[in-house]
Amino acid sequence: MRLKEIFDTPLPAFIHLERYVNDGSPSGFTGQRGVSAAYAPRGPAPGFEVEVLLMPNNDVVSFGDVATVRRLLGAPPSCTPIPVHPDILPEIRAAPRMGSIPAISIRAQPTASERTLLTAGPHPICMKLHYPRPIGRFLRDMQLFKWLGAQDSGRFIRDHLRRNELIGIFDEPAGAFVFHGSAGFGTIFRSLPLIGDKGALVPAFSLFARDRRAPEDPPLLEQLVHAEGLTPAWFIDELVRPLLEAYVELSTGAGLIPECNAQNLVASLPAGSPKVRWHLRDMEDVWKDVSVRRARGLESYCVPYHTIDLSTDADYFQRRSFLFDFKLGEYLLGPLVEAAAPLFGVPSEALVAEIRSLSRDLWSATPGYFASEDVWYGYPNVAEVSRATYVAHRGPRFR
Repeated sequence: MRLKEIFDTPLPAFIHLERYVNDGSPSGFTGQRGVSAAYAPRGPAPGFEVEVLLMPNNDVVSFGDVATVRRLLGAPPSCTPIPVHPDILPEIRAAPRMGSIPAISIRAQPTASERTLLTAGPHPICMKLHYPRPIGRFLRDMQLFKWLGAQDSGRFIRDHLRRNELIGIFDEPAGAFVFHGSAGFGTIFRSLPLIGDKGALVPAFSLFARDRRAPEDPPLLEQLVHAEGLTPAWFIDELVRPLLEAYVELSTGAGLIPECNAQNLVASLPAGSPKVRWHLRDMEDVWKDVSVRRARGLESYCVPYHTIDLSTDADYFQRRSFLFDFKLGEYLLGPLVEAAAPLFGVPSEALVAEIRSLSRDLWSATPGYFASEDVWYGYPNVAEVSRATYVAHRGPRFR
């Protein structure tokens, strides 16, 4: 994809970037386990039909502005829309009383996360769906504790950003959960950020990936550097610094640790300007550091999902390192550095050294945040991983 296209047609370009300018997770499991080929983001189909169950309002637990979601999806006021991924529709319909629930059909297309779909039309919204099967390394179900945990993170981060707007977010203004049998499933509706008439949204992975449909096009980061005559100083000060500042402030000031892999971050780029604003998406992946929130006098009562607490969790410091050193460092900063260094004609380690210096300065206000200055933690490169399967490494690269 050419740089001009992302500004000329921002929404179609964003969808194309999500689907085709994406090398997948560094773990290598992208595409090995996921949705059916007919619904996969890398497939050729422009979209597909999604059945939306029209659940009676009294049978559903919901939060937020469901009225707007009803209007956008075409659901009547007496019902709450519950979109269901086509792969799991048969098993949902086979559950007690679900077979007779009326439904409408809407057009949608996949995003990079596969089970999160973007509706068609002039006012698209993202729908994060229940998918009780593996995508990549993990099951993507939307059980009640995950649905509630995402609400906690969204509420906490919105409250903090109202006071300190360090980073944008893909807000999650509404959601719904339907009980059936002994369990149930939920969905979360996500909005696209407002970026103005002359801006563009670029997933972080699309900055350094090649376009599968136009492999002759250089990566967008390369095009941007050459078009604007950008320098290593821009890379550090405009691309990396705002992200690190937001990460450190959220983690230490709000007890909210974002999982900053290359899929969960999206850059907004104003046309003709080297300025970059980062946006965080997927509130379920924001971890709550209960100990920090309690010490800061912030609300700390939340669903115990994606939480760490020094008083109860043996992996408290490992998880802090995992989220910074492994997810942000190895999954995003590393690939960005490797893509940028040859563009500037500098060794990659020169950029790493600058990032490390910046990082140490930012973390200096909270000594001891990481248990060790010499050890960091990641996951092994196997399919089955958990908080019990960390691997220790020597020499954190970016702190």
